Amino acid sequence: MMEIEYMQAGDYLIPAIELDDVPTKPLGKYALMRLRHLKESAKVQYTTLQLKGELYSHLEEMDETARRQVNQFIEKTLEKEPAPDKTSDPMAWVGHMENLKARAEEIVTRELIFA
Repeated sequence: MMEIEYMQAGDYLIPAIELDDVPTKPLGKYALMRLRHLKESAKVQYTTLQLKGELYSHLEEMDETARRQVNQFIEKTLEKEPAPDKTSDPMAWVGHMENLKARAEEIVTRELIFA
């Protein structure tokens, strides 16, 4: 059995716990979305990840996976629905690419971030 060390704080003994799981880089867009979802809608999973010291590694993994899936979706969709020529009609190209990105993010957030 593991012994827990305590530290004195006034009249109280508080467990001396060190966090092993700290962010190695700033959290990305999808990681922040996942964090908010966990805090608001999946409190048990959030607490479990925190207590195991796996919260930030989970968030970083989710962010990386979401980014990769969004890019893959855009690439595959561009094969089926080619974008207009960027030089002759830049506004149509931007509109097309933004539409693809919005569709990809909607799918990824529903299936990965808020699952």
